[in-house]
Amino acid sequence: MSSHEKIHLVEGEFYHLFGHSLAKNAKLFYNARNYDSFLKNFRKYFSKYLDVWAYCLVPNHFHFMVRVKLKVDTTIVEIWREFSDEFSAMINKQENRLGNQFQKLPQFLHIKNKSHLLPMVKYINYNPVHHGLVEKPSDWRYSSVARTFSDKKLHVEVNKLMSIFEQGDKFDRFLYDTEEFKEIEYCIVE
Repeated sequence: MSSHEKIHLVEGEFYHLFGHSLAKNAKLFYNARNYDSFLKNFRKYFSKYLDVWAYCLVPNHFHFMVRVKLKVDTTIVEIWREFSDEFSAMINKQENRLGNQFQKLPQFLHIKNKSHLLPMVKYINYNPVHHGLVEKPSDWRYSSVARTFSDKKLHVEVNKLMSIFEQGDKFDRFLYDTEEFKEIEYCIVE
């Protein structure tokens, strides 16, 4: 990862942030502590700059829907490097390995059309179902759906997201209807 790489994020805009383990099928997360550490450190490094609207961590990759709340005064690449180095060191010690755990820099896909925001939130939360890990999104412990109201490790913009829905059951219907995925194919990454 070159220190000359730049990722330009626009204040107030939404991005689908995602990344993979070094080898696409290798694990990033081996146990509950790994997932929790990732979220805790994500907050530590990025909460000054990004509001998290949704997230999902699965064994070999992660997804976040973020909104840039503050112009990044250092490059996001440098912040990512510190974050990934700390997480990789923990995994390396635990698994008796060497090197970075991540494939490359994470991707920040700009969600230019606001009508794609909610389908993208749905896609992120539906990810563990898509990969056959659970039957419904709320069953996956490491997502914003499961942790929305009790998560102390990562602040999720619950009130802003839920204000879009008049009642909780509308959110449930929204979450389980996958027809809208067709609209957001440009920002779905496998």
